[in-house]
Amino acid sequence: MGRVAVVLVGIVPEVKLLLGALESIKNAEGFSTQGLSIMLKIFSVLVVGSVCGDICRDNGENAVAGVVELSSKLTAFACALPVMTAVLSLAASFLNVS
Repeated sequence: MGRVAVVLVGIVPEVKLLLGALESIKNAEGFSTQGLSIMLKIFSVLVVGSVCGDICRDNGENAVAGVVELSSKLTAFACALPVMTAVLSLAASFLNVS
């Protein structure tokens, strides 16, 4: 338990730095908070899937770990579809401008 506390105390400055960077991105002129929200959801899904996969592997359930990680990647892909379609439509609009 003591090691966990030491690790958590060690990463606090990095977490503060990350949160500050996210806040500056959110406050940037013309930046959509919806895009930031989607990115954070995708990141959260991938982290939770990875942790769950590691827990399954630690308990000897390698097949379940693979399924959990694959499902988290597919969920992240599904969350990213609106962003990808927006980027592709933006690229298409740039290409059609003559």
